[in-house]
Amino acid sequence: MASPPTPKPRSTQINELYRRLCSEVDAPTLVVLLYSALDRGRLEAIYNHAAPRDGARAQMLDKEELVGAVGGWFFASVDIAHAVVRDLDRVCHKERHIVASLPDSKIGERLQGYQALDFRRERAKLIWALLRDDRTEAHAVAAELIRDLVQSLQGDGEPPATATTEGEEDAHVRALQQRLERYESQVVEARGQLKGLEGRVAQLERERAELMVTVGRKENALRAEENLRRDAEANLHKAERQVRELEEQHAACDPAELKRLGEERDQLVQKLRHLEKKGRATPDLDALRAENDELQQRLAELEQRALSARNEHQSLLQTLVVRDRATHERLARLRDALKTARRMASTSEGEAAPRPDRREERVGLYVDAANASASALRAFGRQFDFGSVLDLVGERERVVAIAYVVDNGQDGFDKFAHALREMGYLVKVKQPAQRPDGTVKADWDMALAMDVIEARHRVDSVLIVSGDGDFVPLVRRLKRWRKRVEVAAFEHAIHPELRRTADVFWPLDVHATT
Repeated sequence: MASPPTPKPRSTQINELYRRLCSEVDAPTLVVLLYSALDRGRLEAIYNHAAPRDGARAQMLDKEELVGAVGGWFFASVDIAHAVVRDLDRVCHKERHIVASLPDSKIGERLQGYQALDFRRERAKLIWALLRDDRTEAHAVAAELIRDLVQSLQGDGEPPATATTEGEEDAHVRALQQRLERYESQVVEARGQLKGLEGRVAQLERERAELMVTVGRKENALRAEENLRRDAEANLHKAERQVRELEEQHAACDPAELKRLGEERDQLVQKLRHLEKKGRATPDLDALRAENDELQQRLAELEQRALSARNEHQSLLQTLVVRDRATHERLARLRDALKTARRMASTSEGEAAPRPDRREERVGLYVDAANASASALRAFGRQFDFGSVLDLVGERERVVAIAYVVDNGQDGFDKFAHALREMGYLVKVKQPAQRPDGTVKADWDMALAMDVIEARHRVDSVLIVSGDGDFVPLVRRLKRWRKRVEVAAFEHAIHPELRRTADVFWPLDVHATT
């Protein structure tokens, strides 16, 4: 196992080692280790590195004074502690290799038989080697050797067998022990001063930060003032340049021309004063001003009326455009429906079978409820009887019966629709649509025509209850498909062409009102 290397200065390893050494080694023990392990040359090098400029020179101090100074600085600065650790590692490299080569269980047993422990120098080196080892067992053995060393210095134990050979060194150690307490008190005092200095340094650091903030604000204000000064100087230079240009223009002018312009100005001033005097003397000036104000007011009213008329004309034009667009759209839909009907007719020509017996005839009933109800109300002031229309089918088979109604939000609509369903109608409901021009549209013409076309293969006859002439093309197409077409409507509401085109016309004037 290799001994741990010396940590680098200001690293995490040296900080951890420094904290551990401060907790395991006190000042007297460190002084003894330094005195015994390091020679004067190494102590002077550490002292010269750490001593203040106005301090005593290392050559003028005894070794005991050098050891005391270095020992006190060790506990006050981690940088000085690193220098001490570095020199002790170099001096004790052999002992560190010895300790590192011993197994954990043999450290105490092997070192008790180590003869060099009788000498304080070798004992101090071995203690340092044990302190630098990373194992707990080595630290425990180091603590025992430190206690033995301190007891031997205090005279509590028997002197070692080799004391006679180191008498001079023991005398120096005893002298060092006598000064140890003085150094300890100096170290404690230095630590107190150090804490006070640290607090003072922290206070000064806070004051420095506040001062930096204030300086920053002052610098910003100074820069702003400098920018304003530069802008003012630029404006001043610009004004000076303009003044010079004006002076040059004035100098370049002909004096005679200037004199002539001055005379013209004086004449214009006199003429203006004369006109003002004449205007004040005119008796009808106030009346003219009042008339002018009245004319201005009438002009404003006429402009307002013109603007209103223009807006009204624009609105009417937009309404006409919307109506025209809606009419074109409806015509386009009717054309598309007619094209669809013709296309379907062309594919179904010749498919119709001969007309069956009347009792076997299949009938499709399609009632334009809005058209029938409005016609009955206008002609007779009564409600339309939807049940009587079903009687027009007679004994024939009723394949489909559809009533096309419009929900205008009137009361009783749900009851009316329910009654139609009870009669046997399939009720289709539509909500009236509001056009952009304000009119309302709710016709069922297109939907009724499409339902008739879709059901043409299931019926032999079609009964349409409506007098609307828009159904004439549908009737003609049905007749081309060899379908029997019947129309039921009021006499006053039937379109002439629709009546002529249908195979049968059922007048509703008598039995279709209640």
